[in-house]
Amino acid sequence: TAPAFPACMTVENTNADAFEWKTSTTANSTPNAATMEYNFDGTTPMDDWFSTEGLALTGGTTYNVSFAYAGKDASYPEKLAVDWGTAADAASMSGTPIFDNNDIQGGWYSGNGSFTPATTGTYYVGFHGYSDANMWNLYVDDVKVLEELASTTWTGTVDNDWDTPGNWNPGLPSSVTDVTIPTGLTNYPTLSGNGECKDFTMQSDASLVGVNYLTVNGTTSIARSIDGYTGGGDGFHFLSAPVSGFTIAGSDFEPASGTDDFFAWDQATGMWLNFYEGLTDTEFGVGTGYLVAYSPTNPGSFSGDLNASSVTKSLGYTSEEGWNLLGNPYISAIDWDLITKSASVYGAVYVIDGLDNTYKPWNGSTGDLTDGHIPINNGFFVRADATGQSVTMDPDDQVHGVQGFLKNGNDEGPANTLKVSITHGDFVNNAYIQFRPDASLDFDKAIDAYKLYGTGAGPQLFTRQSAIDYSINCVPFSSGQFDLNMGFVTKTSGSYTISSTGVNTFQDGNFEVYLEDLKTGNLTNLATKQYTFSAETVGNEDRFVLHFNGITTVWDSPELDGVKIYASRNTVYISFDRLPQEVSYVEIFNLFGQQVYSGQLAPSTLSNIRLNEKPGMFIVKLRTESGLKTQKVMIN
Repeated sequence: TAPAFPACMTVENTNADAFEWKTSTTANSTPNAATMEYNFDGTTPMDDWFSTEGLALTGGTTYNVSFAYAGKDASYPEKLAVDWGTAADAASMSGTPIFDNNDIQGGWYSGNGSFTPATTGTYYVGFHGYSDANMWNLYVDDVKVLEELASTTWTGTVDNDWDTPGNWNPGLPSSVTDVTIPTGLTNYPTLSGNGECKDFTMQSDASLVGVNYLTVNGTTSIARSIDGYTGGGDGFHFLSAPVSGFTIAGSDFEPASGTDDFFAWDQATGMWLNFYEGLTDTEFGVGTGYLVAYSPTNPGSFSGDLNASSVTKSLGYTSEEGWNLLGNPYISAIDWDLITKSASVYGAVYVIDGLDNTYKPWNGSTGDLTDGHIPINNGFFVRADATGQSVTMDPDDQVHGVQGFLKNGNDEGPANTLKVSITHGDFVNNAYIQFRPDASLDFDKAIDAYKLYGTGAGPQLFTRQSAIDYSINCVPFSSGQFDLNMGFVTKTSGSYTISSTGVNTFQDGNFEVYLEDLKTGNLTNLATKQYTFSAETVGNEDRFVLHFNGITTVWDSPELDGVKIYASRNTVYISFDRLPQEVSYVEIFNLFGQQVYSGQLAPSTLSNIRLNEKPGMFIVKLRTESGLKTQKVMIN
């Protein structure tokens, strides 16, 4: 705990002034770093050491010392040297530093050096601050002493920690080690402090979180294998680069004229710009998405400097159409819910599914993107409804998500959310209906998601309200019955099946949903079975109505936590913990969604309502200016 120094390490105040190495929370990685403050007398140069604990090293073996270091301010350059020796003091060091920087500016840097002890024994690595007088502060963090390996491969056998030896074969990488991150693993590496390697190779669909802590001293290769175009409008993918300055022409991703496609999105016109006709980009834009299709499968790779800084993308807004195609700039998935959006950016994000070329939406709590994770190398559509808007992606938004292009939503999802699916052969498409107290019957830009139509051969399902097609439709709670229009589009005639999942997510167990086929007159309870029917390629946009019964569950307002609702025999009691200062209204429903009582309560700490109903379960809803509370009660 700052300012204490680790007990296993040694501090030496060589110049015998009032200052020596300590720890502070100014760190490259949490919780703290070694810190050397300047001498206030203005005349005494820094001359201070700290040394590692004793290290049992093997003679003839080369060891690599890596660390992070920083100065307080560029106007006050600092000096740091690193040495090694047989004891934890300046006199026992070799006298030939393995690292020396006499002009350390502000900000964090990576440092390293190597040494080879002649004989087996115990050795120490010493860090020597020797800045001029009247400078400022010097910092050191993330110290590692590792045997130099030519190459190593991540296995993830133990966990996600880059610094766990058991996660690597044959061992931890140093600054001179070539690293490979293979595909098909359960655990992928996370860096929370300084990490280094020589060459860095990541196979397709692998992942690394904490790219801002990684220093690559050699070359970088990030593979991306893209499934080939299958015809019928399928096989298109969004693509983004995890490196900067990557030229399109001549790369693995340059389209072969006549067989491949490579498009950029022109927000101003709402048009796709072909690589050979109108596209002016010569490099992949950092944080920009592209639409590609290849024939056959394209096993490409990116090379260059990894994107490791925050990326802010300004959003265009032209003719009230603010659709923008952005791209994940990092070597892992990113979490849409963590990304910073300005006020007039819509809450939903859309990633394309190359399997059937349909869009996978996410609204912050439900949809087809698992947990809102935008995969590595993927582009994504966002929308703004004003000028001057932006989206900022940061390394802290990185996550180890489900990798690759295809994303599937959770079957159950969040509470009070219904997923309705349409299936035709191998094609599946979903529409989501989410009941929530912050929704309206209009399009709510913070939570609703449009239905974006791809060019795939499979069916595309949606709900429709006020001439808007929704992929995620958030609606307010309704007592009793609620109806919603539903339709789909398809390029293929044949047999289709509609089913639902998520009924069990409703907090009230009395939820029912019926699908009415307006063409055949069939009525199906989707809560208990699926509906199979025949359809042509036209006339399906307004074919169905969803009838919801028993939608009486709500999220209770925390302001009403002190209110108790209960029943005895045929009487409902409502007890307040103090005399209510607000007008209170009560509605009571049976399990068929029929209202059996409504009225205003007189100011009292205890109110009672006698019901002339048959015994059974009832839903009581209490409304005040502070919010809403519901309770299921039994009338005997």
